[in-house]
Amino acid sequence: MKGLDPYDALAGTRIPTFVRSRARTRQAAIQVRKRLPVNLAPLLGIEPRVIAKAIGCFLTAEVRLAAAERASPGVHRDAARKFVALLDAAEGNCGDGAWGYEFDVQTRWAHYLASSPNLIATFFVGRGLAEAGACFGDAAMIERARQSAGFLAEPLFRRTKEGRPFFAYTLDNPRLVHNANLLGAGFVAAMGATCSSAGWVELAVGAAATTIAAQRPDGSWPYGEGSGLSWSDNFHTAYNIDGLLLVWLASGDDRVRASLERGVAHWTRDFFGPVGEPKYYPGKPFPYDIHSAATAVDVAARLATWGFPTADLARRVAEWTRVNLLDPRTGRTYFQKHRFYVDKRHFIRWGEAHWALGKSSLALLDAGTHSPFEGAVRAAARQYSTDPSGSRDDV
Repeated sequence: MKGLDPYDALAGTRIPTFVRSRARTRQAAIQVRKRLPVNLAPLLGIEPRVIAKAIGCFLTAEVRLAAAERASPGVHRDAARKFVALLDAAEGNCGDGAWGYEFDVQTRWAHYLASSPNLIATFFVGRGLAEAGACFGDAAMIERARQSAGFLAEPLFRRTKEGRPFFAYTLDNPRLVHNANLLGAGFVAAMGATCSSAGWVELAVGAAATTIAAQRPDGSWPYGEGSGLSWSDNFHTAYNIDGLLLVWLASGDDRVRASLERGVAHWTRDFFGPVGEPKYYPGKPFPYDIHSAATAVDVAARLATWGFPTADLARRVAEWTRVNLLDPRTGRTYFQKHRFYVDKRHFIRWGEAHWALGKSSLALLDAGTHSPFEGAVRAAARQYSTDPSGSRDDV
């Protein structure tokens, strides 16, 4: 389960100190590593490692397959426990329910260190634990998921200068990043519903309202607030939708549902070609990226289990991905398809883990069932619903 990552350049033992000392040089190193279609890992001294977020995705996929197959839970439960053991040993385990990456990251807006907590890693690991707990009736896994939600609901809860609530990406950076806010809101709301914490549900709906207010007339969202963050891409839009889905399932809030519907309409209309090719940006399709493709299959398939008209999209993107971004012999993922070549590098977090999520969510769709966690959220959340009938099956 060890692997490489397109953003792991700063884990290289041969990266000079002067490169690590400035934001621009750190970002340049990461971008060179990411963009050159050759494996620079040996040259930079980067070793494959266990990546907690990837293991969280694999755990989630294992549980969803168990639910889809309706098989004896023993084999899947044993596999899930092995994934949890890998999580316990991962460098990204920050303790007290918080999770981070195993390598330093420098983006255009933030710098965060290896093994420092961040919302995205915590969401994907926490959701995996929640899926396992819901599927297997495992109270220990549910409690660990609750701890992850508690980390989001307390240390990562912030307010803007104007007083608008949101969930922050990291402990040290106050920037509002919309996909992080909505994934945080989704997980806190969902755990609030399943753990009978109305306060968490209300907190999450309030944070979601901050990003709902930033939604544009066409249904899109900027990546975040502040200079240089007005862009919108495929997989971050899918993250927004995924977070809103959980908030809606947990709360039944009509404003959340309306925003979700606008976001889904924009995403399905503007981010995909006629045969399911996942555009990176609405006006700039290349490169076709495995993360966009796999996340699209995952989110579209699960939306369809809740009555959204996205089943055909999930299947078209899955078939396009199999033809264009998978090794035909091994089934391993490729990184990106460019106009004139395919970057065949294999990244475990960016590609393989999210493709596992996509396949497992397709299995749920084909089986006509929901993810165990989402089903548990819906079942527990009727007391919070603004829909008098309590029904959320149809859009």
